Amino acid sequence: MRWGRAFVLIALVTLTWFTWRSKAVYPVRIFVTFLHEMGHAAGTLATGGKVLRITISPDTSGKCLRQGGWDIVVIPAGYLGSMLFGTLILLAASRTRFRKATSFLLGLVFLACVTFYVRSMFDFFFGLAWGVALASAGWWLPEDANDLLLSYLGTASCLFAVFDLRDLWRLGSAADTDAGHFSDKILPLPPRVWAALWAAVAVVWALAALRAAVRSSRSSR
Repeated sequence: MRWGRAFVLIALVTLTWFTWRSKAVYPVRIFVTFLHEMGHAAGTLATGGKVLRITISPDTSGKCLRQGGWDIVVIPAGYLGSMLFGTLILLAASRTRFRKATSFLLGLVFLACVTFYVRSMFDFFFGLAWGVALASAGWWLPEDANDLLLSYLGTASCLFAVFDLRDLWRLGSAADTDAGHFSDKILPLPPRVWAALWAAVAVVWALAALRAAVRSSRSSR
């Protein structure tokens, strides 16, 4: 077990948790919101629907406007997608030698998302900024810098559902949330129940991803 990596990841999780609403972490919140909406988009496309556009608001909320797709898949695909993408990013950083390539390709994904699905200036600016920043990191920065960057972004993405639970729990059924949509369209449990269940899944998922990252083999170095 690589205790150095474990310490770094625990420190990053702790720092992110207590500074999630700070201005310093604001760009990261935009990043994970993009991944969240990409999850909805992936769920839509996978179930035969069409993605019209993705919007991200300055308050870090987002929407994936679509036609068709299966609600039972698309609605939870936001949180599940951000967890899946976060896990892949985290494992790419810890278990492969392709950290630079991962950052570069992730940047290209953001640029493609901006090109095909983003229409407003705010979304375009942040999507373009993240795309250029990640592609540049993959092209110019050393492996260790990309390792730290990807580990942080992957960890934050895995825990997005937990971070967001605080807001969903406070707002309950009064807000336009994925939990409320799932309650309305699929199974009418209180939105707070769905929020708590998704957060529990996020905790288990994130712990498994972090454990796998810490136990990465020497061959990844």
